[in-house]
Amino acid sequence: MLDLGGSRQQIVLAVLVLNANHSVSQDRLVEAIYDEDPPATSRAQVQICISGLRRLFAAHGHPEMIVTTRQGYMLRVPADAIDLRRFESLVGRARKARDDGRHREAVQHYRDALSLWRGPAFEGIESRSVQALAGWAAEQRITANEDCIQRELELGRHQELVGELTRLVREHSLREGFAAQLMTALYRSGRQAEALRVYREARRVMIEELGIEPNERLQQLEAAILTSDESLDPPAPPVEVPAEPRVAVASVPNMLP
Repeated sequence: MLDLGGSRQQIVLAVLVLNANHSVSQDRLVEAIYDEDPPATSRAQVQICISGLRRLFAAHGHPEMIVTTRQGYMLRVPADAIDLRRFESLVGRARKARDDGRHREAVQHYRDALSLWRGPAFEGIESRSVQALAGWAAEQRITANEDCIQRELELGRHQELVGELTRLVREHSLREGFAAQLMTALYRSGRQAEALRVYREARRVMIEELGIEPNERLQQLEAAILTSDESLDPPAPPVEVPAEPRVAVASVPNMLP
């Protein structure tokens, strides 16, 4: 892990990473650092940050990583050197495999994508511009996680998913999708009372936090669990389409956060 210097330098690098291989103007970097109140020296401060990052990368054998362009500056790196881009690529493969009926392959791609995360994106970087993009990335992560688990439930892996779903419901208490998946996994594991307890807790949180009842899907799921509806039984194993040959994702040096 590299010491990236002060907060301004970290913000500049974060913006360059999010726009890797594309030019970023000085004005955009100024806005990312200072929001709507830049000082008179703001452009000079950006240049100081760029110089500091160049020295840092040069000291680690990458003197040409940040280049000056007509529009501003550009971080020049292989596409698969950025975890977020690798994540997007793997999620794209997962969705294609899902749509083509290759469920196990879809799950594998999703799990490979999710394994790239090691905490919140750009944690600790205090910039509205950066955090707005970090929020978007976090939403993509949650959506991929939900879809992956849904595929795994369809493959009959309900018992294996209970622990992970319990953690996800705790971390994302307003995400009714995770609550529904946990209720389903518990019910299929013969734990009906615990599944109903998850619903009651989700309902309590929704009312206290938002002042509303859970959505219709969650209410219908509770009713189905109470009546042991056959529709909740584990599905028959899906018919698998032969998997496409997997393309190995090359490992890359740990050069960037």
